[in-house]
Amino acid sequence: MVASAPSRTWVPLSAKVVDSKEYREFGWTFPSIALVLFSTVSPLTSYLPHLMQVFPPAVILLGWWALTGYRARPEPNRLDLLWALASCCLLAWLLFRTVYSVSPNSSIRWSFGLVLGAVAPIWAGRRIGRHTYLLLRRTFLVLGLTIGIGSCAEQILHFNPFSGFYARTAISSVQHWSVYRSQATFSHPLIDGTFLAAASTFSFFAAVEEPRQTRWLPLSACVASSAGLLCTVSRSCIVAAAVGIALGMVPLVLGGRSRPGVKLLVLSGVSLGAYLISRFPLLANRSDSTEARQSSIYRESVYTLAPQVASLYGDLGSGAGTSGKIVSNLGYKYLIESSPLQLLISIGVPGLATLLMFLALPILMALRERNLGAAAALVAFVVSSSGFEYWESNPNAFALFGLLGLLCWRPSATREVV
Repeated sequence: MVASAPSRTWVPLSAKVVDSKEYREFGWTFPSIALVLFSTVSPLTSYLPHLMQVFPPAVILLGWWALTGYRARPEPNRLDLLWALASCCLLAWLLFRTVYSVSPNSSIRWSFGLVLGAVAPIWAGRRIGRHTYLLLRRTFLVLGLTIGIGSCAEQILHFNPFSGFYARTAISSVQHWSVYRSQATFSHPLIDGTFLAAASTFSFFAAVEEPRQTRWLPLSACVASSAGLLCTVSRSCIVAAAVGIALGMVPLVLGGRSRPGVKLLVLSGVSLGAYLISRFPLLANRSDSTEARQSSIYRESVYTLAPQVASLYGDLGSGAGTSGKIVSNLGYKYLIESSPLQLLISIGVPGLATLLMFLALPILMALRERNLGAAAALVAFVVSSSGFEYWESNPNAFALFGLLGLLCWRPSATREVV
């Protein structure tokens, strides 16, 4: 049975995701299942076999989907040549830095995880099917709603049922901050905040473009994920969400295709959100604390430290996935709390520039197609993870990277002019 064609090009969330061929294969559900695994398996990380700690289930499943044939025919795209060039340059540089790495084993693991969880899925996104995309979109909204509510409940109760599991993870979850910070199903408030920053920006623009009859889900997800984001009391994640929304607001408000009522409603909502954030007591309390000031001082210092360490290897990198070892061997107690600066040390200036180019392409494509939510979510992810060690220290980051990039490839059958 094939779903009946809608009366317009937009397929609302309530549309039945039915296709006999895809249902027989089940492969079209893999990206959505990977997103669920990313959001829920974190408490069990230390209980998994070593291989699945290095390559988490979400990364494995997403890579499997990308490397097999569960996709529709690719649509022609003007950016295909740039995609091919960026991908080849990135893979070639990773291979080079693996061969000449200070720790080849670490470089092989990190490079393989990046390719499996992010590069391959984003490249395969050009062939994503309509049903796969719609299910992934709906899953992201539901998870944003659920985890946002859970983060709020945790902040109210000051209790996380997964705290016993987190005690065995590599990232300590002990509440050592000046205020209680929610971490939901993740092992740290910054990871929770990164996910919710992406979810809140995505659901914000989804609520704008969704038909009125089915707007309740993205609108509810936007409110819940935004509230949950505040409960993480993560300043960098809140800033990341603001940057993502600001990026999407430019074409939405300045573009001539948006209705004046939509522009006014969006501007009013953003203004109200900014006011509520400024009045949020936990954020103000933490900003005034000694712990937060020390954290800010250290994060500012890494902008001087990272280039100095990178220069020891001629700005060509010490090898993918090795920045932690390099900094530790130099006698520093803490990791470089910035994902891009970690990569500056490990894969060097050429590798970081190539990776950022690869990452910028789905954002540019999504903006060109007015897929504002996906572009804003990916920007929020990058900005948020720039404030702590994520891309090199947590293999699960590859899955979120790849899934957000995948959402930038909206099939033509689901496009709508806002």
